[in-house]
Amino acid sequence: MAKRRNVRFTDKSHAVKGMASTILGTCSILIFIILVYVSYRQRGNAGSYLGAFGLMGMLLSVGGIILGIMSFQEREVYYLFSKIGTIMNSILLILWISIYGTGL
Repeated sequence: MAKRRNVRFTDKSHAVKGMASTILGTCSILIFIILVYVSYRQRGNAGSYLGAFGLMGMLLSVGGIILGIMSFQEREVYYLFSKIGTIMNSILLILWISIYGTGL
C-alpha cells in the first residue's frame, strides 16, 4: 500500500497580526516568570521597579489581545496563531489583574 502525500493547493499563510499577538504573549509570560523569580529571591521586597516591569507585561498582554482580535479580520489566512495569541493574552491579562488586585 502506497503512502498518501498531503498536498495543499492554497496560497494561505498565517495571520501576521496573530503571530505578533503570540509573540507579545510569550514576552508577557517571560516577564511574569522573571518577576516571580526576582521577587522570590528578594523575599517579596522587590521594590517599585518590578511593579513597573509588571505593568509593562500587562500592557503587552493588552496589546496582544487587541492584535489577536484584529487578526481575525484578515482574509485567506490560517487563524492558528490568532487563536493561540488571543487566548494566551486573555489568560495572562486575568493573571496580571488578579496579581495587581490582590496586591501580591
